[in-house]
Amino acid sequence: MDQKKEHIIEAGRDIFERKGYYNTSMQDVAEACNISKATLYKLFRSKEDFSMAIICYMIEQMLCSIQQLMDTPQTSPLEMLKNCISERMTGFSARTHFINEFLSAQPFQQREKYLSYINKLSLDIFLLFQQIIMRAFDMDDENLAGELAMSLSGLLRETASITWRCQISLDRDVFMDYIIDSLQATLMIRKGKPVFLTPDVLNHFKTSCTDDMEKLKPFFMKKTLTHSLRDALDNYEKTEQVSCLNEAEELLKKLKAIEQKGTR
Repeated sequence: MDQKKEHIIEAGRDIFERKGYYNTSMQDVAEACNISKATLYKLFRSKEDFSMAIICYMIEQMLCSIQQLMDTPQTSPLEMLKNCISERMTGFSARTHFINEFLSAQPFQQREKYLSYINKLSLDIFLLFQQIIMRAFDMDDENLAGELAMSLSGLLRETASITWRCQISLDRDVFMDYIIDSLQATLMIRKGKPVFLTPDVLNHFKTSCTDDMEKLKPFFMKKTLTHSLRDALDNYEKTEQVSCLNEAEELLKKLKAIEQKGTR
């Protein structure tokens, strides 16, 4: 990602977190970045697409930071787990609130499509923490580690809901001890018992996410092609160059092909 686009995404994230999704306009973002709204729309097709770019950026940045922590020498495996959880907690409440607000603002059909993409990102986080937990507790049982990763996600979500709603902050060290104690207690109690998160269940979840992403490809491709088509027609209006019309014609053919394929 180029620096200009990254700067705009970071500025948009800060504004959305401060003002909320509903109260933020693309004009607000353009003014904060000292660019025109037209320039912003050339980079991002809509407020919804800009929001998804922010969500993906936030999660990818977090995953990258956590991966670096995993590869950094730590005082102990548990310390590595604490640091990874701490990194995941950074901005967790604001991130979760923004995603929920964004989804609630979408019409049902659009919401389901965006939710499928967000579920895939959540799966990536889950699988990463499954591996982190296995390393931290010296486990070889992926299924039990998956249950612990699920418990961790639930604890963080509930805490995020409370801290955001009540606008309170927690003592990070005390909260971290609580999380680790909870995971260790669950591990001791569940060890040797039948797991509910069986390989079949987890594989079904992975396959479902993959299938959803395959179904979504036409949706995102159409949005990309439509945006490019508008650009081509805008350029023709400004320059009257026939090449712009030729480009628009090719883009329109691709759009029609996707539509025809979807109606079969």
